[in-house]
Amino acid sequence: MRPIVIYILVISSICFKINAFSMTKHTGNKAFEDYPQKATTPSRDLLAVLDTKVSTGERPKSKSIPQKCSKPEHIIRNEGDMKQLEDCTTIEGDIVVDGYTDTVLDFGATKHVWGDIKVQNSSNVARVEGLELERIGGSSSFLFLTALSTIRLPRLKTMQSINWQVLPILSSVSFNSEVSSLETIIISDTALTHFTGFDTQSLNVLNINNNRYMELVESDVEEITGELSITSNAKNVQINLPNLKNAKNITVRDAESVDLRNLKNVEVSAGFIENSFKELHLPKLQHVGGTFGIMKNDMVQILDFPELSEIEGGLIIANNTRIQSISFFPELKGIGGAIRFEGEFSDIQLEELQVVRGSALVRTSSGTFDCNNWLKFGASSIVRGGVIECFSNKHSQTIHVNEEGRVVKNITDINSFSSKSNAANLKYSLFSLFMALLMIPGL
Repeated sequence: MRPIVIYILVISSICFKINAFSMTKHTGNKAFEDYPQKATTPSRDLLAVLDTKVSTGERPKSKSIPQKCSKPEHIIRNEGDMKQLEDCTTIEGDIVVDGYTDTVLDFGATKHVWGDIKVQNSSNVARVEGLELERIGGSSSFLFLTALSTIRLPRLKTMQSINWQVLPILSSVSFNSEVSSLETIIISDTALTHFTGFDTQSLNVLNINNNRYMELVESDVEEITGELSITSNAKNVQINLPNLKNAKNITVRDAESVDLRNLKNVEVSAGFIENSFKELHLPKLQHVGGTFGIMKNDMVQILDFPELSEIEGGLIIANNTRIQSISFFPELKGIGGAIRFEGEFSDIQLEELQVVRGSALVRTSSGTFDCNNWLKFGASSIVRGGVIECFSNKHSQTIHVNEEGRVVKNITDINSFSSKSNAANLKYSLFSLFMALLMIPGL
């Protein structure tokens, strides 16, 4: 009887090992192939075994996360709540810190958080630190922390998004120099002086706004699939994105210099508004899928877009007071919307432009600009199915053209630039409203 029992036990052991090997071969490699992926949240099974050398796709009992370390949401209101997690090297679920009553928020020995970290509405918090923290599976959100001055996460290497807003005295941030896997970065209303050092080739959102001391925004990002918005920071902010090739929407405001030397394509719209730079060079830009606007840049003297051939929306060049000639689109062939040129320029040169599929407004205070010449040899031959308005110090003129480019109505006013009719002002106001709506992303 005993030999039979021993035989059965040996056979069972062999079968178990064969099955275990087959499972590891089938699922273990796949888990590592799938991890990490920017657009995919790791599975809960994978999160549970992140410290193991070989994953089986299931949480091993020897490495299971203690119950107190794993739940959908960990609510933290004081230092005592945080101490309950001090021996959790891995935390599964979101950490939500709301109304925290102490001055220091310390993540202790925690290395991995598989979820979001949300710290908000905690006016006593002056310092956040996680000296061992290496990975945040979701986002780090710090919101409305009016006393926060320091964030220390020196070993942090991976997280999906940064959302820091209303941190008015935050001036010191310590990160690993190679934070990766970021998809979204929003930094608003802080006292930070620079933004650099994030190792990512693609972002969905890069939004840096209202940081009054921010003097440098620098990144090696190559693609922004959603919004690039850098606005209302320090007046002398320098924007260096030399590797950026593609972006969906771009808004730049209040910048002293802009480096977008490799930008080739803007999927929707691009606007450069109220900046202090003297030059704007986009030497490789070829296509804008929506509206392209350069407005109220009082210091700019040189604009350069040597390869831009198509703008599918409107084109606005307005109130750039030092621009004397609109002659910086040598390859522009088609504009899919309306055009608006306004300022003190005395010349318009668009030799390659073949069609404008909208209306055209030209308004200049120059005493030498000739509306008759612009209308006769410029606008009337390229505008299709719209109204062409021209106002200069000499006179104003409005013509209507059909879709074939034929003039169907011509109105000439010999009045000066400063004495336009109320009707013309009304048309201009409506046109400006229309163009402003075109600049809104998604319209």
